[in-house]
Amino acid sequence: MNRSHLWKFLFVLFTIFWATTEILPYKNRNLVEQFDRTARLNPDKALADIVGRARELEKANTQDQTSISYTNLLTAIGTNDIRKYFPTNYIIPGLSGGAPPPPPHPHPAPRGAPTPTHTRRPKPPDTARKEKRNT
Repeated sequence: MNRSHLWKFLFVLFTIFWATTEILPYKNRNLVEQFDRTARLNPDKALADIVGRARELEKANTQDQTSISYTNLLTAIGTNDIRKYFPTNYIIPGLSGGAPPPPPHPHPAPRGAPTPTHTRRPKPPDTARKEKRNT
């Protein structure tokens, strides 16, 4: 391994080691507390009720907290729409403020050019060649 490859290899090895140390060890966090910290875009009474109900369910259930925490939060949410509490990083189509649809292509395809919906038929096999080979 020459010198330039050695430095590249060491850099990749260091990057993998650094990334692994960033995610390991996994940290246990209370799901209800994480939900409460994250859902702060449009806090209102409904969010406070959801978090309060989830905390009550956490206290009532003395089983393994990691396995029942998600169920408690899901029960507390019920039929409420929680999308408004979390930020989105994409534009939902159809809502005002979204980008307009792109204009049609200014140059149409030349006459006779295949279109995306056009498929070519396969050529029939050349039977004359086969007969010459067989004889």
